[in-house]
Amino acid sequence: MNKKTLRSQLLEIRNNISETDRINKSKIIIDKLMATHEYKNATNIMAFASFGTEVNTHDFIKTALSSGKRIILPISIKEDRSLFLQEITNFDELKPSTYGILEPEKKENFDRKKLDLVIVPGVAFDHRGFRMGYGGGYYDRFLASLDKRTKIVAINFEELYVYRVVISRFDMKVPVLITDRKIRNFQRRVL
Repeated sequence: MNKKTLRSQLLEIRNNISETDRINKSKIIIDKLMATHEYKNATNIMAFASFGTEVNTHDFIKTALSSGKRIILPISIKEDRSLFLQEITNFDELKPSTYGILEPEKKENFDRKKLDLVIVPGVAFDHRGFRMGYGGGYYDRFLASLDKRTKIVAINFEELYVYRVVISRFDMKVPVLITDRKIRNFQRRVL
């Protein structure tokens, strides 16, 4: 099966999770995330504003901001498929932008070397820690550029933890995946 077909099938699985289950599972995932040492010890956190049927991160962002964490969100730059990092101070700064995703206004690119924790979305993850994204390569390029001390944690629904995703040579592994069922630790990524 090719990557595009598998991605489509996995997105269909995610889209078929009921709204009630998605809300409940998102809360479980976010509670687990906020209980980790990675989160507790982080000051500068790159999160993502959830879109569509992804794990809901909106309340997480608001809670983290109110507890004194610095929240940085990505802005997708279509021209070179890169991520511009923008710090926010309030969730209300976000507006629908590239691909309909909530993003802040592009002002000053946050220094990625100062990130303590990066929270990664994905369509699916496999038993090796490989991530299947949406096909643009934005996160793979970004993750490859991070300092080795930066903690990386992916979040997703258990239904999207699969035995194997189709990968290409630029696909990056994640060291930790949190689902509504469990926290999985994979080998440290090799750059």
